[in-house]
Amino acid sequence: MEDKNFMKQHIRHCLLYEFRKKSTATEAMKNICEVYPDAVKTHTCQLWFEKFKDVIVTHPTSLALEDNPL
Repeated sequence: MEDKNFMKQHIRHCLLYEFRKKSTATEAMKNICEVYPDAVKTHTCQLWFEKFKDVIVTHPTSLALEDNPL
């Protein structure tokens, strides 16, 4: 069984990848859930995409992927 924290971190890396690909939150959720069913919800993708946007504007070199997306 995979460590839950490891999987959360891995999914966040996947979200960052999708964000950088210019996917929408819905597209990101569908792409990730093709490989990891029920791994993430669209709302969670939206929250992380907003965080990524905010961080890129204010601190472009410091994307943090820990808990508490906003």
